[in-house]
Amino acid sequence: MPENIAALLRAGALSLPKTICPLPWEEAEYLLALALGESREHLLAHPDGLVSCRQQKRFKTLLFRRAQGEPYAYLSGHKEFYGLDFQVNRQVLIPRPETELLVEEAQRIMPLNKKTVIMDIGTGSGAIIIALAKIFDCARPAGKNRRLPAFFAVDISAPALRLARQNAVRQKVKKSIKFLQGDLLCPIFRFRRQIMSADRLLVIANLPYLTPAQIRHSPSIRFEPKSALNGGRDGLRLYRHLFRQLKNFLGQARPLKTKKNLPAQKIKLLCEIDPAQKNDFKKLVKKYLPAAGLTFKKDLKGHNRLAILEWPRL
Repeated sequence: MPENIAALLRAGALSLPKTICPLPWEEAEYLLALALGESREHLLAHPDGLVSCRQQKRFKTLLFRRAQGEPYAYLSGHKEFYGLDFQVNRQVLIPRPETELLVEEAQRIMPLNKKTVIMDIGTGSGAIIIALAKIFDCARPAGKNRRLPAFFAVDISAPALRLARQNAVRQKVKKSIKFLQGDLLCPIFRFRRQIMSADRLLVIANLPYLTPAQIRHSPSIRFEPKSALNGGRDGLRLYRHLFRQLKNFLGQARPLKTKKNLPAQKIKLLCEIDPAQKNDFKKLVKKYLPAAGLTFKKDLKGHNRLAILEWPRL
């Protein structure tokens, strides 16, 4: 039989374990609002409002899934990132607030008055590249390469790319981004000549960097795709693979010249890492990309979260 909103909220809050939901009442409000297709404000304004049996059933299903630890983003199918609303599902990693540091740094270092190419390797939901496409007015290089997209997004997962394309459509930037399926830089190689003719090249990589042990001991991420989390024994397997490809792509890590007698192309690589990987990451750069300058940037918690490589070395 129909029950009112206040009664359902009380029962819902009591059913959520505090070990998973530290604020059970607030989470119950979000879940009931989701079940009703209304806002939290509507619930607060109408505590005596009746909820149909069908809506109650949906609410109980959401409560059960949340009590099992499934993230709210997967329940709602949405996650905000850099002020934009993105669709997410269990085929992609949920965008994290700390990853916004990649977008901020890219925005800071890439001049708007230069012919620029930006590549997002391991794009997932497309959050990073779509946020950047929204930020930069010019979506395509000028001049003879005007037909070449300024933005490339690569992922090995076909379901992830489908979702990324849907997000690009929703954010009205799909025509600005070239989506490619493949192993890291492999699908990019056929565009190498056009890409290397740009004044600035920025490669962004938020690759899986957790170890199997970290994944096993992190129950909060057990609903997310392991392929988007597992970075191998030391967490750096995919970065090692990327560096090998990048060395080949850039011509043995030597900066290329766009035209005769002009300065070498400016190339930067932004990588999100686990702060504990800093020293091992340095060794990888020294081994595979010794010509690159390397610096680290801290996140809001003071952890070394972002590795920045650049050619030519400053």
